[in-house]
Amino acid sequence: MIKSILNLILIISISAVIAEKTNNNQTIDDIFYFTVNHTNTKNPCLMARFSASFLISYSANINQTTTLQNVRVNLTKLEDFYGTCENTTNSLFIKFERDWTLSMTYTQDKNEYSLSNVKLSYFVDSRLFPNATEFGNQEAENNNLNEFNVNTGKSYKCYAGTNIPLGNNVTVEFKNYQAQAFIKNSDKTVTFDTAVECVGDIIGSNKLVPIVIGIVLTVLIVLVLVAYVVGRRRYRPTYQQMSSGGSDFKDWYNNIPQVTKYWFTGSVVVPLLCRFGILNPYYLILQASLFFQKFHFWRPLTALFFYPITPQSGFSYLINLYFLYSYSTLLETTTFDGRPADYLFMLIFNWIILTIIGFIASLPMLMDPMILSVMYVWCQLNRETIVSFWFGTRFKAMYLPWVLVGFNMIIRGGGFNDLIGIAVGHLYFFLMFRYPETNGMNLLKTPEVLFKYFPNRRNNVAGFGTTPRRNF
Repeated sequence: MIKSILNLILIISISAVIAEKTNNNQTIDDIFYFTVNHTNTKNPCLMARFSASFLISYSANINQTTTLQNVRVNLTKLEDFYGTCENTTNSLFIKFERDWTLSMTYTQDKNEYSLSNVKLSYFVDSRLFPNATEFGNQEAENNNLNEFNVNTGKSYKCYAGTNIPLGNNVTVEFKNYQAQAFIKNSDKTVTFDTAVECVGDIIGSNKLVPIVIGIVLTVLIVLVLVAYVVGRRRYRPTYQQMSSGGSDFKDWYNNIPQVTKYWFTGSVVVPLLCRFGILNPYYLILQASLFFQKFHFWRPLTALFFYPITPQSGFSYLINLYFLYSYSTLLETTTFDGRPADYLFMLIFNWIILTIIGFIASLPMLMDPMILSVMYVWCQLNRETIVSFWFGTRFKAMYLPWVLVGFNMIIRGGGFNDLIGIAVGHLYFFLMFRYPETNGMNLLKTPEVLFKYFPNRRNNVAGFGTTPRRNF
């Protein structure tokens, strides 16, 4: 019965994807291209392409009652544009919709630049603002921005929507955005240089049907909970005692190994806080320029816990949580049983290496490769163990990381993060297990300070010592 339900869910999901891909009735925003040249040359200092719309709230008199009405005006009827190229500022001025002007100013600070000012001058008339209580020229401006931050010599791309409040009840939304400012006069660039993508583009711009995805995820969660409750009632381990008045969930959570519990909890709490708008993902992702120049030292840690929860990425997020819980628990309760400090050191080592790679390769999030690095270590320590994958497929554990790489390449079009996770996991496995096995010398040792806060629960020697011989 459960297999039939899962097959039905799979068919519905695939149908939703196909329907979304083949839908030809989607509206496309008007995209405009702008180029501002250096003085007396035809070489650009600023290039931009985007579509824009403006959400404006205004006072209206309806049935002798003053109410607040909303109107959305798209950037469509383009009349003219021009700009300026200064040493530390590049500006773009766009005239449209008769008496409307949008101005955008980019400011350079050392080796990076950002959109620092956006101003909209517009005209309130009865055509666009019916029943308005006041007519005439209006302005809305935000001159304290730090949007689309990127290093000089690169462009910033965000095809997903970005909302910027301008004050005076006006918000501008940019879509299909890509821009590059402060292009050198000697550079006869006609195309954008390497683009830094926003979080929305990294996640993916495919908009699956939210209702279908919601139903699929809900059914999966219900099935997992039902199976869990039934399994708990049929079998209770002898070492686990139910406290009076306790709940199954509480007992399950309390029995998660110590280090895994902290990692798992952070990976649930941080994404949920972002999902409900309490935290801004922009301040959580890994970005080298902000870490080294703006001293955002928290970013490597938040990039480990953050994962966007959207209709497109929700299922991948649940799979990540499952792998995190399963393989981190397996490692901590077998190879590292009773040695939380040693296990925490492994996580810290992998995290530091991933952070360095993330700075170099511009990885905004570290959850995917971190989980795969832990899985890889377990798979290498249990190479001959038979594991099960989707649809009942079974194979040796040594092949599981590579199966996941291929799976993600097909389903999500990715795989790069997974390969990085495998490389980091192999580095730790080699230094901690393989090298001491063949050379008799440990290159990695758990710092003593970790044992102070995470003492061994058995009479183990601090650190790993000499590992038992394995058939690698």
